[in-house]
Amino acid sequence: GRASIAGSDGSPARPIQPDHHRAGPTNAANRSAPSSRQKQRVPSFSSPPFFPQNAPFSAMSTSPSSPATADLYDAHPSDVQVLDAGLIHYGGTKRFSGEVATVHVHEDNVLMREMLGTDGNGRVLVVDGGASTWCALLGDRMAQRAIDHGWSGVVLNACIRDSVEVQSLPVGILAVGTSPRKSRKNGVGAKNVPVTVGGCLIEPGHVLYADEDGILVADH
Repeated sequence: GRASIAGSDGSPARPIQPDHHRAGPTNAANRSAPSSRQKQRVPSFSSPPFFPQNAPFSAMSTSPSSPATADLYDAHPSDVQVLDAGLIHYGGTKRFSGEVATVHVHEDNVLMREMLGTDGNGRVLVVDGGASTWCALLGDRMAQRAIDHGWSGVVLNACIRDSVEVQSLPVGILAVGTSPRKSRKNGVGAKNVPVTVGGCLIEPGHVLYADEDGILVADH
């Protein structure tokens, strides 16, 4: 039977409760604890799902998430251009992609502002500003405008300002550098025309991929 103990004041005997914390093979905690072998097991992951080399390029461009540029280049080097302009990430989003729209301007951001006021639908605006460092074509308000209208990113062959604020915004922004000077407002330039940035001929309708490693452009 179960052992019992009487109280020192003559109270009725009460059963002794088993010690569940005592070490031993019957301890429930010990029974449920994982073995050292189980603790050392690490989940195994398959190779990154970034398109085998025999996959059609169209499978890449329609992926719901932006693929890594290195994987994309390795799989289809002949289908992409590497944009070699040394642009710097300033936006809060470092990996982004989308169909390209273009603007060709020089130290004047009126047409760029107009473009970013249209429905982006996940597109990327490529701005050929001639690599000018005289002024900034984009600041925090323009970056927010891109977000509000559904653009996934802006790639500028030009400068930005408000860089600290822009870093906190969930949009891709790449640029040559920064300048505190605001741009002219004459509305001079052209929209949706072929532009050349970083050795790449980029046309409206191309697809741009950007991440921490660089920028790729494909024609479909």
